[in-house]
Amino acid sequence: MRVFIVDDKELTRSGISMLLEHEPDINIAGTATDGREALFKLRTLPVDIVLMDIEMAPVNGIEATERLLAERPELKVIMLTDYDEEPLLRRARKVGASGYLLKNVSKERLLDVLQRVSAGETAYQGSGQGHKPDLPIPDISAREKDVLVLLAEGYNSQEIAGKLYISKNTVDTHRKNLLAKTSAKNVAELIGWAAKGGLI
Repeated sequence: MRVFIVDDKELTRSGISMLLEHEPDINIAGTATDGREALFKLRTLPVDIVLMDIEMAPVNGIEATERLLAERPELKVIMLTDYDEEPLLRRARKVGASGYLLKNVSKERLLDVLQRVSAGETAYQGSGQGHKPDLPIPDISAREKDVLVLLAEGYNSQEIAGKLYISKNTVDTHRKNLLAKTSAKNVAELIGWAAKGGLI
């Protein structure tokens, strides 16, 4: 079983590698520090299962998983997170993740989930009860997602317009649509919603 590890924390990457490297049927195929690097490395690398952190920048694990499985649907992805939260669990399922594990998982549980996912099963450790979301998780368009990410990075409407090659009025429209879709009262609440849902 060829396993690829994606996490922005070196201690996490090395820790998981140390846990798995001596298992006779597991080979650590490689690592990446974020979703963007993972997408690049995994274009052709022979891998069976990807252990994917969720909270990463500039490309988080939810987005990376969706893009990765669109390119290589034969891969299995197990999401790793510190948070047992319903929005993250729902989005992990929606983008096609085969598993969802909290980072405090035991070695025995991790090995069990790897074997189950390798056999074509799904395994979701999180109960989703750790946090009840105050905001709904609607679908947003690709352009709305672009605007959302840049808002979270602190850019104003004029700056976002320049980066996306669209008008300021268009940016403002996308922002109003995002606020309406999420029932957020302001941009700060919108960004908080996006962070909880794994969108940024």
